[in-house]
Amino acid sequence: PAAATAPAAEPVSEAAAAAGPAAEDAAAAAAAANGIVPEEGDEGLIELAEGEMLPVVDEAGNQLGTLHADGRVLDDKGVEIGALDEDGNVVLYEQQQGEEPPVLSAAEEEAEQLMRQAAVAWNVQHNREAAEKFQRKALEVVTKEAGGARPEIIAEVASSLADMLYASDKLIDAKDALQVALDAAEAAGQHALYIKLSNNMGAVLRKQQLHEEGKALHQKAMQVALDNFGVAHATTTLARGNLVDALDQLGDREAARTLLTDSVQQIKQVAEEKEADELSKGGKPTEEQTAAAVAAALKAGQSPELAAMLAVDSS
Repeated sequence: PAAATAPAAEPVSEAAAAAGPAAEDAAAAAAAANGIVPEEGDEGLIELAEGEMLPVVDEAGNQLGTLHADGRVLDDKGVEIGALDEDGNVVLYEQQQGEEPPVLSAAEEEAEQLMRQAAVAWNVQHNREAAEKFQRKALEVVTKEAGGARPEIIAEVASSLADMLYASDKLIDAKDALQVALDAAEAAGQHALYIKLSNNMGAVLRKQQLHEEGKALHQKAMQVALDNFGVAHATTTLARGNLVDALDQLGDREAARTLLTDSVQQIKQVAEEKEADELSKGGKPTEEQTAAAVAAALKAGQSPELAAMLAVDSS
């Protein structure tokens, strides 16, 4: 509920540190790297070339299905479970039927109301000062008493506040809010959310020229990704890219190159193992899978790592 009512503040990303808080292109690229998370109110327009596919994942990074170029979302058995709506957003059929909302605590309900007020102040009234005040109050409410709100709600409230503060160039406060969000995500075992938030924190640290701190942050996020998702998962791709950027900022390009080279080899090995497993079961690639593999090969010149990642998906 907190995530659904968060104000549409400019997203924080690694690229945003250099390009400014809006950074729409960087946000779109990060979304593609991290798979598609179907959400109510998602404003990201998805367009795929013929034969291209993208994984559809939940907030924990678990793959729910695959989005195909014809707009259908299929599960691993080929059953259609969703589609793109008229606005270009992924909608799963079970979401259309409506899921029972979780029961909110008193603190979570109060925070939800405050976040709605913050959203109106930020997006409608264009009053950043009032929006920040409401959002700070929401964070105060969910952190006032231990156990008063679920850790994932605390993470979302704090993250939304950090977005506002970053957009207002209040980097010290943004860093503090993001640390609250990171700690809450870690406590909740929300590994994919932790990695997403580390991406946001990295943008703040980069803008503050705190490159060593950024390197340590992304090294931890990379380990979390490897431990929970594996080397070939899209969430790990995001964490790996952030770590490479951090190494590059410190001028350690040899370490960055080694990390990428080793990762590409490991991802290729995963692809080969998956392909061998499919062949041992008598599986035969579909026309769409073959087309996806061709698309991966064509992109190899632009990004060997992306090509290897797509090869894993297509196999």
